[in-house]
Amino acid sequence: MDIEDTAEKVSRVALVFSSALFFLLVSLIMLSMEEVISAFGGHSSWQVSIYEKMLLTMEIFFAALCLLQAALHLYTRWAAEKGFVSENLKMQVVGTHIVALSAWLMYAMFYGLAPMSASTSVKVILSTYLAYAVLVGLRTYSEANGARIVELVRRLVKKDAWALTLLGGGLVLYLSFLSCSLSEWDSFNFAQALGRFDLGTHQPHPPGYSLYVFLSKMVLAAVGDRVLALTSVSAVSGALCLLPVYVVVKKMHDPQTAVVTCLALMSTRMFWLASEKAITHMFGTFLMTSAICLLYLGLAGKRNFFLMS
Repeated sequence: MDIEDTAEKVSRVALVFSSALFFLLVSLIMLSMEEVISAFGGHSSWQVSIYEKMLLTMEIFFAALCLLQAALHLYTRWAAEKGFVSENLKMQVVGTHIVALSAWLMYAMFYGLAPMSASTSVKVILSTYLAYAVLVGLRTYSEANGARIVELVRRLVKKDAWALTLLGGGLVLYLSFLSCSLSEWDSFNFAQALGRFDLGTHQPHPPGYSLYVFLSKMVLAAVGDRVLALTSVSAVSGALCLLPVYVVVKKMHDPQTAVVTCLALMSTRMFWLASEKAITHMFGTFLMTSAICLLYLGLAGKRNFFLMS
């Protein structure tokens, strides 16, 4: 029981760090550097350093959160080698891992949307933790299934060939017919937000759709065109949306019914149009259907999916 108590304490500390990080992020997003300086009535060096110290504090909190998550992972692996593995301990690890990944996403989004550029140390922390999370996830999944990653990929392709075919077909279909212009006023707001994220001037309009803008800015860095960046995120979201639908229908009925359902959905007029435009409708639909899918799998007996939903 001491092992479970220690894991629970580490998880609680990680939650405290992630909460503090969240409030710092919200404060720095709501207040620009100029507003922080004006709140103290001037523009002296010590007033400028207040904002910089907030950024440094946020960096320290995130680094501490990453170290806690890594320590908990190593601790539970040691416990497993000692023969102590419980469902509660697994839930603690999964919960802390999800908290750390959520904090990573918020942290990356902040520097992706903020006018200032990230320092070298921030880039190192963000890239290192992302690589660590991917490697740990792959290793955990391979150990749980008793096979190497290459073998697991072969099994996945063989087992879910229809789902991958639907995904590929959706990508080809939607990416081939992307909108060539900004068809709505909201689309203009999103395009302006790719240059400067500012809710005060409706770039974009509230509540901000920060994740959509963040992903579009990442695509913009690769393609160099704002319309193409926004519509590409919508198209990929439309194709990805077919996967959770396929999983839920397959679980409820059979693979044949799931394939027919996805084919009917992907050719529906409103679904198709939303996958071509520079708006958030399809990206939001993908997130919603993914959450429903994870919740359904959690109700079906896989408890870890409750946390992910």
